[in-house]
Amino acid sequence: MKVFFRQSGVGLILLGVLVALFHWSYPGYAGTLSQGESCHVLEGEVLEFYNNISNASFILGEPITDLFDNPLKPSEKIQYFQRARIEYSPDLPAGKRVRLSPLGSLNFENLPPAELPLSPGACRLFPTGNSVCFDFLEFYDRYGGQEVFGLPISNLLKLPNNRLVQYFENARFEWWPELPSGMRVHLTDLGRMDFYRNKFPIELLNCKLDLEIISRKPIKPRVMAFPAKIAIQPSEIQTIYIVVRDQNLNPLENIPVSLQVVVEGKTTDPVRLKETDSTGLSLGAIPLGNYKPGTKVEVVVTAMVQDKTVTSRTSFLIWW
Repeated sequence: MKVFFRQSGVGLILLGVLVALFHWSYPGYAGTLSQGESCHVLEGEVLEFYNNISNASFILGEPITDLFDNPLKPSEKIQYFQRARIEYSPDLPAGKRVRLSPLGSLNFENLPPAELPLSPGACRLFPTGNSVCFDFLEFYDRYGGQEVFGLPISNLLKLPNNRLVQYFENARFEWWPELPSGMRVHLTDLGRMDFYRNKFPIELLNCKLDLEIISRKPIKPRVMAFPAKIAIQPSEIQTIYIVVRDQNLNPLENIPVSLQVVVEGKTTDPVRLKETDSTGLSLGAIPLGNYKPGTKVEVVVTAMVQDKTVTSRTSFLIWW
């Protein structure tokens, strides 16, 4: 049984993407043409392994190659995903033939340590001697722990751009504090990084499917809106964060966004905001009149993606 993924990307056939974000449901892949974003094929034991990983599309990403012979290890086949690599060793016993490559270990960079304030109970010490803390620990436990990510092989480190990261055997976590709460932990695209690091033929990224059997899938974006504060004082300026992403947490850039404010049954005209940046983020500042404390302010956010209009709502209170 085969599953086809439809993919868009640099140097690839542009075929569109579909969406799921965080706790929204993820598409099922077994036995059907995928609603993912890649035209590459998953089949056999690799497909079974993929389907057994909860939220695989989110954790591993979409496949960026088909299964191919590993030139560095002739007895093994490998398949790359955005954030991972799967190894297939047909000569091994059943149940041991498929595993995740330790891309965190293979792509580890000796970076300077980051200072982390001590907070008893917020960290867990692992057998490697490294600790995982705060949101990274919550993310680790929620999305598979050691079975998926492996053990931590570093403590918190700092990239040259001051982005905080932590390496695990199979992954690298990134900290994005500029995003709203619940969206600040990202997984590095180690699959893509490792593919280019090994200088595999770029043609392996190309789609091999007959275009006649591939129908173009439109983007189905998800828009989320968050107020900077759940309550503000009268006449204070409120900031609204708008995030536009696809189902694999890929940001949608240069998306037109507007917002309207609804107060006491009256709706303002739409205000055009700056288009989303490379992280899928746009900001809107709302100056309000002198409303009495207890007034609820509703914000309606609209994003235009391709020919679709997508809305999201959030609200906050005027308070003392």
